[in-house]
Amino acid sequence: MTAGDDRVLELWLDGRTLDETSEALGKTPTSIAHKLVRLGLCNSREDVNSENLRRGGKLSARLETDGDYTIYLIRSPITNVPIYVGQSQNFDKRRKAHIKRFEPMFGKAPIIEEIGRVGTYRHARDEERRQIAAYEGMGFTLFNVQDREDCQ
Repeated sequence: MTAGDDRVLELWLDGRTLDETSEALGKTPTSIAHKLVRLGLCNSREDVNSENLRRGGKLSARLETDGDYTIYLIRSPITNVPIYVGQSQNFDKRRKAHIKRFEPMFGKAPIIEEIGRVGTYRHARDEERRQIAAYEGMGFTLFNVQDREDCQ
């Protein structure tokens, strides 16, 4: 678990609303909700929104919706080795975020390629997990796995 996770946990367990937690941490309600679900405090973003309303909050987390999801692979621009697998409904925005994250590591933008498209959030998450497992099975260490380990 990260320090950010600890702070979200502390604020939420203290009875704060999504609005208050979001403002205190300078994060979006959706990112706070994502952490609350990941940490097991709520089952879904919808549950976060319901609890937030019960607490008197006004902001709400954006819910996952069905639609067009892009599954993508990021490779090192130096070695061409896979470093990350992801899924997003807004591929252009997510691509920019990954460039901002990985470019300082390599001194140039990573290679980001679309590897598939699906129509529902559930299928997107399932395919992302399948791809991560496949690349791990080939011996690659992905940042997805490192990020997940850092949060535990």
